[in-house]
Amino acid sequence: MVSYKKIPSSVSGDRHHAGCCVEHRLIEGLPCEFIWARQARGVHTVGYDSGSGRKVREPLVVMVPGFPGVAGLYSEFLSVLSATAGCIAVCFAWCGHHEIPDSLQANKKTVPLDLEAQAAFVASVLRHLQLHAGASKLVLLGHSLGCWLLSQSLEALASEAASNPSKAAAVVAIHLMCPILKDMGSIPRARKLRGPISVVRDLRLHVPLRIAANVLPLYFASRALQLLWWMRGKASLNFSENWFWQSLVVDLRLGVIGLALPLALEAMDKIREPGPALLKSLGGGRNSRDASRGQKGGGDSSSKGPSPPFLTLHFAAGDGWTPAEARAQFRELFPKAPHVEHQMPHGVITRKSAARQAAAVIGRLTASAVDQQ
Repeated sequence: MVSYKKIPSSVSGDRHHAGCCVEHRLIEGLPCEFIWARQARGVHTVGYDSGSGRKVREPLVVMVPGFPGVAGLYSEFLSVLSATAGCIAVCFAWCGHHEIPDSLQANKKTVPLDLEAQAAFVASVLRHLQLHAGASKLVLLGHSLGCWLLSQSLEALASEAASNPSKAAAVVAIHLMCPILKDMGSIPRARKLRGPISVVRDLRLHVPLRIAANVLPLYFASRALQLLWWMRGKASLNFSENWFWQSLVVDLRLGVIGLALPLALEAMDKIREPGPALLKSLGGGRNSRDASRGQKGGGDSSSKGPSPPFLTLHFAAGDGWTPAEARAQFRELFPKAPHVEHQMPHGVITRKSAARQAAAVIGRLTASAVDQQ
């Protein structure tokens, strides 16, 4: 079951002009929303092969979001990344964190909400894309909590590659943006927010917020949110960025905040270490050029095999979720992975200029990594 549509211009403003489209599919019976950016010239509209024999321009960049699990908010970011890297980019929402079309309602399973179920869902989507998107090379991109979900899913990709070597796509690069991977509950920012988030969840304060989002006209509700974030120093008042806040209001109307609150608290308790597959393939000093040189240079048979993906960690200047001590931990876990600092907020996409700049940098790094494989 598949449902396609363009992002409505009445809701998303600039996103409609960014070359993105929405696709809904059932993945193992669970609804999934994809946002496809297709800025590369000569690439067909939808990323799936669909039996036509056509392939997407490689690599296919797959993004796992973390704000707060919805995909449509990343369309501006995806469009710039796609255009810079010269390939198709796709972002998919966390399960249930999006509108589910009527055409999929009758056939869908119960939507899981807990963190482990979300991680399993991400693995299912990555397996599906690996086998059906028509690309032989993948670049994986995680943002915030999406980095941890992505790290948990790499085991599934490795398993798929082992069982279907002729169909499986190779992961050539991994970008972790504002990563939350280790000891989330001990991060000062998390300790500060745990109490307020618990109060909002327990008192169900998100319900009146959802009611207000449904009652107020879209423009006024979005401008109010934009003003609030501007007062916090995390957004501008530029009207051209209002599409983001309109999209966020639409997500509020769908009840996404009510779904995200318990997941945030669960993540603070459960996120202790990155996924084992990420540590196995990239940890312990093995990363990008060093590992690939060792394999290409020969040696014993145990060193032969596909080169490990290039790993790059991206940070926001002054980000309270990735303080200095967290970055030091990442250097211990991945000593060869370069750190790139961006002038952007943790949310990245809340500031259009910062999102475009970060996407352009990641796009150039993606193109470079593919050229070196």
